[in-house]
Amino acid sequence: MGEWNLRTDNMSSRRHTFTRPAKTLRPPDRYSASIVLDRAITRLRMGTTLLPGGAGKYVLGIDPACPRCQEPLTAPHMLLHCPNHKAQRDHLEAALPSME
Repeated sequence: MGEWNLRTDNMSSRRHTFTRPAKTLRPPDRYSASIVLDRAITRLRMGTTLLPGGAGKYVLGIDPACPRCQEPLTAPHMLLHCPNHKAQRDHLEAALPSME
């Protein structure tokens, strides 16, 4: 945090100023060599995906329901629960090392 300083360059104006330290920005997280994949992962982490379940409440004409199960088509539903994507989930689960 900065400190309150008394400006002494002009003694007639006894104004107090606040000095703020410079903020440094950290570089964006890189998950892969693909910027498209990095964007998708970042959107999933932030909860700002472009799936109809989230966009359907803001954009007219988008049906926010899953076409197969009629649940809201959100990222957790699509990635963890939807029977439409069960084969892909099983394939990924088989590729993960066992945690024993």
